[in-house]
Amino acid sequence: MLPSDGNLEYVVIELVGDEIHCLVEDETVDFLDEVGVGSTSRVSHIEPVHRFKRWCFHFGRRRVDDTSRLAGWTRQWRCHWRVNLSPVDGPTFGTYPQREEALQAEVNWLSANVFGFVAESNDVN
Repeated sequence: MLPSDGNLEYVVIELVGDEIHCLVEDETVDFLDEVGVGSTSRVSHIEPVHRFKRWCFHFGRRRVDDTSRLAGWTRQWRCHWRVNLSPVDGPTFGTYPQREEALQAEVNWLSANVFGFVAESNDVN
């Protein structure tokens, strides 16, 4: 089960030669800088389904850091959420009543379609 704040509890790290690739990042993990990872990139967006809320979400989030109070506030919105995997040329799918459910669907899709394994089933209800 995901924690109530929606933070994932693990990170999948892939070693390729002398490079470290991290494709799923836990919102609470900050050790990547400590191990010398030069940069990270977003693989998805968990965003509101409603068009106007989604526009407001992206408008605000483009202007602040993921650790800002505004970013934290947007994660608490009471709305339906979807998974947008366009940053990795993936699909946009879902209508999830809880953000945590969308996060789990994101992990499941990335696990099956990017990493090539099925993520451990988590009860998100």
